Amino acid sequence: DEINDLLEKEEVTARFISRPGRTPSIEVQVTPIDELESHSEEHVNIRVLVDRMDTCLAKNDFSGTVHACGSALETLAKDIVGTASVQNQTLGGFFERYKRDSNLSEEILNYVLSIYDLRSTTPLAAHGNTATPTITKQDAILMAEFTKAIILAEYKLRH
Repeated sequence: DEINDLLEKEEVTARFISRPGRTPSIEVQVTPIDELESHSEEHVNIRVLVDRMDTCLAKNDFSGTVHACGSALETLAKDIVGTASVQNQTLGGFFERYKRDSNLSEEILNYVLSIYDLRSTTPLAAHGNTATPTITKQDAILMAEFTKAIILAEYKLRH
């Protein structure tokens, strides 16, 4: 409930739903990304990256999912900042500027940065790490769904 309250406060379209029973579980419910369609073609790269996230998940390529999530969030940040000076920078290089321009809470922005950082350290996600990936399907699904919710929330708060 506490997390759902924070998500609602930030107008994020994700919710946790508890499913009691013999095998209790928690479901994440997220509004589909196609709600971005109403905004314009400025989101083309983000849509491509979200499609890539879904494709990686379908292929059980969880490192690829991490990479696509990190790239989608970095692209979002560049779009929100909206200056040519950040277009060739990594998110780490202009994160403080993104924090100033974003309408997201500090906690959500820290999560964005953690996904970006995870992209750099996860085997097979970037930088040629040769270790065996350890990211789980559950983690990849949650990361992808929260990435979609963050994208929707950021643009919703912007308009």
